[in-house]
Order: sequence, then structure tokens, then C-alpha cells
Amino acid sequence: QWSRFDWVAPLALSVDKQAIWMISNRGHDLKTLVKLDLANGRETLVHQPNKVDISGLLFSHRTREPILVYTEPDYPHVEFLDAMLKTDLAPLISAQPQGLHVTSMDDQDRRLTVEVHTALGKQFYLFDRASKQQTLLGESASMQFAVALAPVKPIAFQSRDGLTLHGYLTLPNGVTPQNLPTVLLVHGGPWFRDQWGADFYTNRLAQFLANRGYAVAQINYRGSTGYGRKFMEAAIGEFGGKMHSDLLDGMQWLVGQ
Repeated sequence: QWSRFDWVAPLALSVDKQAIWMISNRGHDLKTLVKLDLANGRETLVHQPNKVDISGLLFSHRTREPILVYTEPDYPHVEFLDAMLKTDLAPLISAQPQGLHVTSMDDQDRRLTVEVHTALGKQFYLFDRASKQQTLLGESASMQFAVALAPVKPIAFQSRDGLTLHGYLTLPNGVTPQNLPTVLLVHGGPWFRDQWGADFYTNRLAQFLANRGYAVAQINYRGSTGYGRKFMEAAIGEFGGKMHSDLLDGMQWLVGQ
């Protein structure tokens, strides 16, 4: 049985080749991790995110089991399905907001390449789990002038019809955040969303504008991806309607701040 906005992404075969690991929202509001039994077609729920869709997974090369779940409720979030991996990567995990993404592993899951990103840029490491040695491989160009970049923080507010909307606010450095000229950067798609991090195109533009003294608002209006089926369905028939008023409501909320 399929319905509107059902979304299924097969990812990998199980070790015994009797099942498929998938991200699926069939029967759920959010995209979840499931295991599809090839014999009977049944999906078994493996991991249910709390607030937003699962945006990505990492599988072990050694066990063929999922070991990391990526979500982006506001700041990027990583959930470790392998407790030992979390312990091993502790030297790269900060208490400050950050995104951590394992980009590759060797066949024994021992040596990893890891991307760590913030609102200021990205750094890339080679990490050896056995020795806990981390080697900086490189960093994005923005890290060279990170001290000049503006802080970016998540925001949330209610639309006029009571829908919770999320987004990001970039404020210029060294300026009192009051009565600032403000630019609303509207993402395309509409099946897309703004994310937290320095190296997305709209975020680079936000930094450019903040450097010139503007506050910059980025709002994930209804229909934006990542917030579940109901949030996407709320955009049906609302191009130029409530999708538009979500942006206006966000700007009105900012004025009130």
C-alpha cells in the first residue's frame, strides 16, 4: 500500500542477503531506518528519529550493519548505533555545535576520514581508531578568515496558523542586534531546506551580507524537506499562499525580537 509522499530509499543488503536496509517513511511521519524482509515484504523499524527525518546513514564495512545516523533538527546531529565508535571518536567531538561526518573507512573500520564542520568552515581528518591518532588533512578556505565570520544560530517560531517553523539567523559581528537592516534569503526547491554550516551556497551569501552589516534570515517554510511528511503536505495548494505567508510571519517574528 502506497500513499502520497511515501518515500523509500534502499541502501544496502544485509550480510545474509535476506533483507535490505532502507530509509522509509511508509506508515511514519518521519523518514526512519527500517529493514525490509525480502521473503515477505515486511518492514521492521530499526531506528526512529525524534524530531526530523533521517538525512543519512553510515554502514560498517566489516559487519554491514548501520553504525551512524545523521539528522539535522537545527544544528547537525549524529546518533551512534555503535557505542565503541562514539568512544573512539570522542577526541573529534566538541561540546560546541558542530557537524561530524565520516566520509570513508578502510575495510576493517579502523582508519576513517572525518569531516568536522561548523558555521565557520570545515576541517578534514584522518583518524586511526586503534592509536587514537588524528591527522589534519586540510580545511576549507573559509577557515583562514574564520574570526571575521558572523555567528549563525537556529530560530523557531509559530506561523499564523500554528505551524512550527524553523530556520537560521546570521547577525553581523560587533553590532548591537537591534533595528538592523535585514535580508530574507529564500531557498529554492521548494523540496529543499537551508542547513547550518559555512560551505552551503546560501550560507556563504549570508556571511557576505552580514559582513556588510545586514542581519540575514533563512526560513524553512512549509514544504521544505527534512521535517516529515505532514510538514511537506502542508504545502499542497499553498504555492503563493501559506508558503509565502510563512516567510512574512518569520520576518514579523524577527521584528518582534
